[in-house]
Amino acid sequence: MDLFENPFHILGATPLDDIRKIGELAVAKSLLSDDEKCMKARATLTHPRDRVAAEVAWLPGMKSDNADEMLMLLETSAGNDISHIEFLSNDQNDSLAAALSRLPCTDTYNVADEVLDILKLPHEDSKHENITQHKRHSYKADNLMQIRQYLGMDKMNAIARSNILAARLLRLPNHTANYVANWILAIAQSFNAINPEELCAIINAARREADFPEITDISVVATEIQNRRHYYQQVIKSVLTRMQSATERRDAIMQLVDYSSITHREKRKPILIDDTIDAYTVKTTPILENEEKTIEKYDQELRYAADTLVSDATLNSLVDKLIQAVKNWQKMAKPILLQKKTLGFKDTESYRVAMDVRRLAVYLYVEHEKLDISQQILIVLKEVFADIPTIVDTISPDLETLNKIAGRRNQKN
Repeated sequence: MDLFENPFHILGATPLDDIRKIGELAVAKSLLSDDEKCMKARATLTHPRDRVAAEVAWLPGMKSDNADEMLMLLETSAGNDISHIEFLSNDQNDSLAAALSRLPCTDTYNVADEVLDILKLPHEDSKHENITQHKRHSYKADNLMQIRQYLGMDKMNAIARSNILAARLLRLPNHTANYVANWILAIAQSFNAINPEELCAIINAARREADFPEITDISVVATEIQNRRHYYQQVIKSVLTRMQSATERRDAIMQLVDYSSITHREKRKPILIDDTIDAYTVKTTPILENEEKTIEKYDQELRYAADTLVSDATLNSLVDKLIQAVKNWQKMAKPILLQKKTLGFKDTESYRVAMDVRRLAVYLYVEHEKLDISQQILIVLKEVFADIPTIVDTISPDLETLNKIAGRRNQKN
C-alpha cells in the first residue's frame, strides 16, 4: 500500500480522528471523489482490526502538518517548478518557505527532490555530506538542515521513515546505479530499525486519543510489519525494473552485495538487502543458464569449424562470439557469486565455465595448432576471472607454455 493509496490519505484523516470525524470526512470526500473508494476507506479506519494495516502503512507518530508536507513534497518532486509546492506559505518569514525559496531547481530535479534526498542519509551523516557536496554554497546546506528539522526528520520513527522512503523509491527522478542503490540501502536500514513493541505503543497512543480499542496482541503488529516488508520488496523490484539498462541494474546489485559483505561480518545485515539479492538471483539464474548454453554452442561450433578446416576469419568470428558470451555470463553472475562467497559457499559455477572454455583452447592448439586463437581465449579467461585464484592458477601455466611456443616460433621466423 502506497502512502497515496492509504485510507488516511484518501479521507484526509489522521490517526487521532475519532469515528465521528472519520465519518464526516468520508461523506465530504465522497462528494468530490470516488464514493465507493471513500466508503471503503471509512470501513477500514473504523474497524479496529482492519485499521491496523492502514496504521502501519501510514506515518504513525508524525505530526499531521509534517505528514501533509512530506506528501506534498512527494507529489511535487521531479520536474515540477517550486511554485507548484502548495504548502508554501505566502509569509516569507515562515521557516520552511524561506528555506525552500533559496534552493535551486531544474526541470528534472527540483527543490522537493533536494529535500527528499535528505531522507536517505542517516542523521549523523546528513549535515557532513551536504556540507561536503555544497561547500561552495554553505547556505544551501544550512537551508536543507533547517528544513530537515522543520519536518521532524530527525525524530521520525522507523516505520514512518520506511513508508516515506518506499513512496520516494517509486518516484525517483534518477535511475542510475549509485542513486538507486543508496535509496535501497536507506529503506533497508530503516526497516531493520523497526521495533514491533515501540510501533505498537505509538499506534495505541493515537488510538487512546481517538477513542479506538488498543491493540493487545503484539503479533498483529508484527504480521503487518512483515506485510510491509513484502510491499517494500515489490517497490524495490519495481525501481530496479525501471533502471536504464541491465548493466545499471547489475551495478546497483553489486553495491548492495558489497554492503552485504560488510554488514554480514558485523552481524547487522538488513534483511531487505538479502531479499533484493535473492530476487536478483531468482530472476537471473535462468538467463545465466541460457548464456551457459550459448557458450556451449559456440564451443561445439568452434570445434567443428576447426575440424572441417574453415577459414581463420570464420574461426575468429566464432571466437569473438564465444568471448562475448563468457563476459556476459560473468557480468550477470558476479553479484550472485560474490554473495555466495560472503555466505561461505564455493564458486563452483565460475570454475566450471572457465574450465570448459580452457579445454576448448587446449583442443584448438593440440589438435589444430591454432596458437593465436588459443592464446586469445586464455588471456580473456584470465582477465574475466582475475579475482578467482583457482582459475588464474590453472590458466597461467597454460598461457605461459603457449607464450613460450609463440616466442620460439617468432625466433625461427
